[in-house]
Amino acid sequence: MNSVGEAADARAGSFGVDLDAEEEDDDDNIPFACLLCREPFTNPIVTLCGHYFCAKCAIARFAKTPKCFACGAKTNGLFNSATRIIERMNKRQATKQEARAERRRMHGLDDGEHHTDELSQDGIIIDSNETPSGA
Repeated sequence: MNSVGEAADARAGSFGVDLDAEEEDDDDNIPFACLLCREPFTNPIVTLCGHYFCAKCAIARFAKTPKCFACGAKTNGLFNSATRIIERMNKRQATKQEARAERRRMHGLDDGEHHTDELSQDGIIIDSNETPSGA
């Protein structure tokens, strides 16, 4: 479902219900950043005309003008949660966490063993099982 489809669902009252499962993986039409602040989305919303913004940006824009920044259509102040973007953001976060956990496992940092090596303040690994030289 694309942004226009999401907006149509919002108007029809079926927003958030995936009516077209085959388009579920189609992330190409979903932007990765807010059109107003040009930053990654924070609390993303979708307008009735199908454009995505950060909630804060959309509300600030609506305070100045009731028109959509992207197309000029009236928003009527109706902003719905952009569930597809939120799902994509959550999926990316989970993927990053899985990759981080895999790297830790590969380096033996997350294998359930107690490691005695510690980093000193200057970044040198110190094995706490060794006795200091000269002692």
